[in-house]
Amino acid sequence: MQQVFTTTVDHRNRKVKVSLGSKILTFPVVRKALIQVKNYLEKNYQIMIEGYFAGKEYSREIKAFLFALEILGKNDKVVFVDKAGYKKAERRKLKEKVEKLYVKGRRIKELSKQFKIPEKTIYRWVKTKT
Repeated sequence: MQQVFTTTVDHRNRKVKVSLGSKILTFPVVRKALIQVKNYLEKNYQIMIEGYFAGKEYSREIKAFLFALEILGKNDKVVFVDKAGYKKAERRKLKEKVEKLYVKGRRIKELSKQFKIPEKTIYRWVKTKT
């Protein structure tokens, strides 16, 4: 089975970063990653798990895992970071703004800089608005 995460250790700052790639964050993946960094957790390193979440809340498995960490007193040592720049609802609102401004005559390059969105994405959003 191929590994779907990478681990980076910063001994100076006592931090471990686990990047879970493009997979949606599930308990089995987090479990495998944390087993790999278990020794660092015991040495009081900060563990940062970076991945994509499937919504605005953690899955029930991740919540159960966080609860177990809380009972052990280690909940402040493991942090989950969402890689997604925007949630679905935020993207929808942003897309509507971009489309309106494009129809009013704004250039794609300007919109890309203003909203910090790749030009390719804006082209895809506005291709039906011409």
